[in-house]
Amino acid sequence: MKTIGKYLLISLIVLTNSLSAQNFSLLDIIRKQFNVQEQTELDKAQQTIKEGDNYKEKGENLLNKAEEQKQQAQTIRRKKKQKKALQQAQQTENAAYSYLIRGSKKYAQANSTLFNLYYANLSKLADNIYEPEKSQLLELLQKAKSSFDLAKDQRSKATKQNSKKDQYTYHKKAEEYEKQAIALLIQAYAIYFRKIEEQKQSPPKIDTAAPPAQKINIHTGDTIIYRVQIAASKIPLSHKKLREIYPNISIAHIDKEGGWYKYLIGEYTSYEEAYQAKKKMNVKGAFIVAYKNGKRVKDIREVCNPEEHPKSH
Repeated sequence: MKTIGKYLLISLIVLTNSLSAQNFSLLDIIRKQFNVQEQTELDKAQQTIKEGDNYKEKGENLLNKAEEQKQQAQTIRRKKKQKKALQQAQQTENAAYSYLIRGSKKYAQANSTLFNLYYANLSKLADNIYEPEKSQLLELLQKAKSSFDLAKDQRSKATKQNSKKDQYTYHKKAEEYEKQAIALLIQAYAIYFRKIEEQKQSPPKIDTAAPPAQKINIHTGDTIIYRVQIAASKIPLSHKKLREIYPNISIAHIDKEGGWYKYLIGEYTSYEEAYQAKKKMNVKGAFIVAYKNGKRVKDIREVCNPEEHPKSH
């Protein structure tokens, strides 16, 4: 039977192999996302998993011993001796389940620490990447939370069972849900780091020349400019973080609207210019927005003439 520790290790190996060759394993990279205190908590969780493994090994050994005792009891012809032998086997089995339950509770303790740290950290990191990867990451977070909630429900049901065997049945099911939840979080980390790595290996390049002068609409006298939005976040992103994600792009404007920080590039006099700049950036999810007299318009069609649009966009 695979232990939780072995399951996590296998998950890490599989997911690490999906990334480009690096000097660090996925586990090392994940660890670097946490401060010293949090790293200490991660270390304690891993130690707790080892303690759980020891209890589980003892329990499994006793279960095997109990099965042997039952088989031997069946060969005894005298009923009194057979009954006594079966009682001994039952005692061994009860002791086995006691160890298995203790091990499972250790796993519950460790998995709760891992889940809470990973989940909180990933929730913050999600704001640093953009569609479609951001949606994939958030979907995995939701699935992980649902799985961990099911684990809690199984743990609760275990406490209501009379026999140790029945208790362990629910604890074991909870372990499976916890394993699934943590594996989903590790998968989310893999998506995040893979995206960051892609951006570092193939950084977008754009023309850094000074932006052209603003355009005056000859029909209305309004000042119309176009910009390319490349990112949006609920929390402000530091210049360091932006440089990590977009090494060769200089953010020209930051708008705060409806609780969102919106990061934009350039000031272009026509939709065509903005479109060509967007193509050079090669940033997934980037799109063109328009400003009229310094204010962002809700629908770009309010100010953009059809002849200014490129033939294919």
